[in-house]
Amino acid sequence: MHVVVAKGGDRVAPGTVYLAPAGLNMLLRPGHLIELTEPSVGQFHVPGVDATFHSVARVCGSRAVGVLLTGMGRDGAVGLRAMRDRGAATLGQDESTSVVYGMPAAARALDAVDRELPIGAVAASVIEAVCRGAHPGAVGGERAVNRPLDTVDFALLRDYLRRTAGLEFDEGRRTRPRCCRPRAAHCDRAARTSRRTSRPSSAREPARALRAPSVSGCSTR
Repeated sequence: MHVVVAKGGDRVAPGTVYLAPAGLNMLLRPGHLIELTEPSVGQFHVPGVDATFHSVARVCGSRAVGVLLTGMGRDGAVGLRAMRDRGAATLGQDESTSVVYGMPAAARALDAVDRELPIGAVAASVIEAVCRGAHPGAVGGERAVNRPLDTVDFALLRDYLRRTAGLEFDEGRRTRPRCCRPRAAHCDRAARTSRRTSRPSSAREPARALRAPSVSGCSTR
């Protein structure tokens, strides 16, 4: 993923991580625009996660996922609760994998966390929440349940990749795409197989005269 230091007026783009610059709060505004503001009087943590989470809660509501990982203090706990109150999915790192179980513990004490997870399960849970477009506490009908990567619903992940990236996958395989761009060798093999079986042998023309059909959106010309 592309990682940048945020600038005021930036529009949030897919596949990009935005870091708040030193000494300023990073807020999300309507239109998914970034605004950088001076810290409020008495604000101890700068940049402040609470400020960011509050702005995301106002702009995105339930269409967001908030994650609070290991850290000292309480920053982020109140903002994460605001996100949860607006219907967003909220995750916290568990004590056993936290170097400092401060911020996640404060969020848990405020009932701001839907699910508390070991660090190794956080990424998979974020992906699952995005694919479902739903509150992760409802996944599996339980809350605060650790879900390792091998329990993620890969059918939902494949559907998400089909809709957003136009990729198609063989049903029996989780990682090998059936067709991709640019054209890969397996596309050529599939085209040759389709060409051999598409017409009766008696009606076949010499191979040089045939034009292979398109296979799963991958041009063979």
